[in-house]
Amino acid sequence: MVAVPVEYRLAPEVDVPTIYEDCWTALQWVASHANENSSSIDNKDSWLTNFCDFSKVFIAGDSTGGNLVYHMTMRAGKENLNNDMKITGSIFAYPYFLFPNVEIDEESLANKIWGYICPPLESGLSIN
Repeated sequence: MVAVPVEYRLAPEVDVPTIYEDCWTALQWVASHANENSSSIDNKDSWLTNFCDFSKVFIAGDSTGGNLVYHMTMRAGKENLNNDMKITGSIFAYPYFLFPNVEIDEESLANKIWGYICPPLESGLSIN
């Protein structure tokens, strides 16, 4: 197994959509190594090219990482990863989600923070 930890920017200094983009960029970077003939990869990592089996890619995360794994899995289902790499499985360990249809105290700290770090998207869409 080869593990690739992703260092993404953190809220509240950075909004949640930007954090998702950081993770997507990292996942695309890993996928860019799946083509052994590609020599044009910036920051090519020999561990990935020499030891990874790109037909068995799992992504995993806990707490906020679980939320990120969920969103990366959903995005990979809609958009192609580099070199058409597929995600074999996803592991969500105690993912953090704030569901809009669950009764939450409007004055709770979690609700206030979420509204600050995750602004509403265009056309009333939500990324919760």
